[in-house]
Amino acid sequence: MSGLDSKAFVVGLGAQKAGTTWLAEYLRQHPQFFIPLCKELHFFNIGSGDGKPDSQNRRFTKMFLTLAKAHETEPEQLLNAEYFDILETLLDRLRLISEPHRYLEIFSKRVTAGHRAFGEITPSYSLIDESRLQRIRDTHSKVKVIFLMRDPVGRIWSNLWFKNEKNADYDPYARWPGALHDPTIEERTRYDLIVPRIDSVFAPEEIYYGFFETIFTETAVRQLCDFLEIDYIPGDFDANPNPTRAGTSEKPSEYIDAVRREYARVYDFVRRRFGAQCPWPPAGNP
Repeated sequence: MSGLDSKAFVVGLGAQKAGTTWLAEYLRQHPQFFIPLCKELHFFNIGSGDGKPDSQNRRFTKMFLTLAKAHETEPEQLLNAEYFDILETLLDRLRLISEPHRYLEIFSKRVTAGHRAFGEITPSYSLIDESRLQRIRDTHSKVKVIFLMRDPVGRIWSNLWFKNEKNADYDPYARWPGALHDPTIEERTRYDLIVPRIDSVFAPEEIYYGFFETIFTETAVRQLCDFLEIDYIPGDFDANPNPTRAGTSEKPSEYIDAVRREYARVYDFVRRRFGAQCPWPPAGNP
């Protein structure tokens, strides 16, 4: 892996619905950064290299088999270099089920001399414990991690509309009271638990904490590029690679109040931990 030794290994830890897809697209277009076409590799949060199946490995298998047959109905794909790159990346990811030591090969096969940094973004990594975070830290000699946060009011609302995109019968206006106690939603929003886990494994200079509400700005992206030690290039701050109706649907005042009460400890923690860097409204404001 000598070609990677001088470059930073960067891992985006989340959070889900906090701007990670936009960030991946920005980094993918940056000439000094490499990120796979499959931004979420789900390597550190699943499996143990014993070859046993799990939900993510099954998902990658299904993706590979579906894509491998795509040329039968879309023959033009055979002329598309990106098509083969995605196939090869998925195949490399599937090899990790039984050969986890080959993880960095996904990058070493593709990173060039012009790249200063490389990595992946898997929001589910925000859920892993300290031992698995330590695996990330031990993977390379120069590791940097990114964690983006979003006001729980907006993050959960976006999550609800994402569910609606997958199932039109899922009504966020009717389902939000129960969603506030959904452990799969809560665990991704408990920044008061996630941030201390990250802090316990990585040194301050190895961590970039940012916010969804400010990441789509030149100032924030310049700071991020400085952290990654890559040159700043302008981003498309108006782009939304994951559009849902969350951005245009009005949030009920009852919902806003309930989220702020339910996640009061999260708001308190983030405001204490990040001070003026936190762009969220003061307590009690919508």
